[in-house]
Amino acid sequence: MKNTILSLFALAAVVSSCGSDNSDDNNNNQNNDNYLPLTVDNYWKYEVSADNAVVGNDSLYIEKDTTINANVYKKFAINGLPNGFFSGVMNGNAVRKSGSKILLTGTTGLNLSAELPVNIEIVDLPVFDSAASTGTVIGTKAGSFSQTISGFPLTVTYSLTATQGETLPTHTVPGGAEYTDVKSVSIKLNLKVTTSVEIFPGNSLSIPVLQQQDVVVSTTYFANDIGMVYASTNIAYELEDFSSLGITLPIPQTFSQTQTEKLIAHQVE
Repeated sequence: MKNTILSLFALAAVVSSCGSDNSDDNNNNQNNDNYLPLTVDNYWKYEVSADNAVVGNDSLYIEKDTTINANVYKKFAINGLPNGFFSGVMNGNAVRKSGSKILLTGTTGLNLSAELPVNIEIVDLPVFDSAASTGTVIGTKAGSFSQTISGFPLTVTYSLTATQGETLPTHTVPGGAEYTDVKSVSIKLNLKVTTSVEIFPGNSLSIPVLQQQDVVVSTTYFANDIGMVYASTNIAYELEDFSSLGITLPIPQTFSQTQTEKLIAHQVE
């Protein structure tokens, strides 16, 4: 049973889907906003902290141009393994600008932990819109799927939402520099996982593994002509208690961590 539950979590966390993302493909509607300068060899270095303790630095850079479905993107990469949420989402993925929007294509890599990776495949998901007003939902990706493993049917339901945040004339990063002309974006991942256990032949019991909840909430700040300057991310989940069934899950029942990424060096064109 323990191995079965572990297998269920591994599958439940790997979320893939089909269908279209919200996007704006009008490449002729360009503007002068430059909240994420997209030139090959641009780089940003971030100090990453978890629960107020520095855990390392991430060096994020634009590696090359890449063409997907006749559109030209900039492919991002990290030197080494990413420590931070934003760097992890950008690493290996492709970005292009369409009008006032920044569109992301690839795999989000929204990992809750080593045991609970959540990889959502997206195509041209808007993750920033300089023309959107505060509180506007600018991009969504939602879906669910069912699959049977070792006789246990599993249902995963997920929703990834990007909401445009504040517009700030100036913004001082905690423990860092002050920037002008700053806009923020909130990213939320809501996840629900259920399974079914056969108690007696022909008699099954539906069991929630993870009740519907926001497991990732991240706010990122972008400065015009610089890029992402600060991110604050809360990763938290609470699993159902299976102790009454004699089942011990191979991961903690609850988890909570607050992570920050602070820009400490950059070079952009």
